[in-house]
Amino acid sequence: MLLVVVLAIVQGIAEFLPISSSLHLNFFSSIINHGYSDAEISSFCILLNLGTLLALCWHYRQDVWQIMCGFFDFLFFKKTENREYFLSIAIANIPTIVLFGYVEIACGGQNFSNIVMLSAMIIFSIIIFFFGQT
Repeated sequence: MLLVVVLAIVQGIAEFLPISSSLHLNFFSSIINHGYSDAEISSFCILLNLGTLLALCWHYRQDVWQIMCGFFDFLFFKKTENREYFLSIAIANIPTIVLFGYVEIACGGQNFSNIVMLSAMIIFSIIIFFFGQT
């Protein structure tokens, strides 16, 4: 029960900070492992992330709706503000997709380790910091 409470608190705090909540969940679950199997801990972490995703989708439902409308406007060649919003988000994600695709190929298709994920987050945090200064 202690593990559940600690992981829920960590997820609630870490999700809204510019840090990886998943890495923190892994870290704390490895420290406080009271007889739970890895599969049980992983399942609980997935449920925590799903709960966070649903809460964020609800909180940002107007933005999510604009993005979805923009996607369909893009598909049907309608020039709208929502379409531009969707395209700006899609284009901004291209470097991340390319880099993670390259890393996955370089790793031979194996799962990312925490070190690779942490390194990528640090690199992207630095990039975001410098682009945020302009």
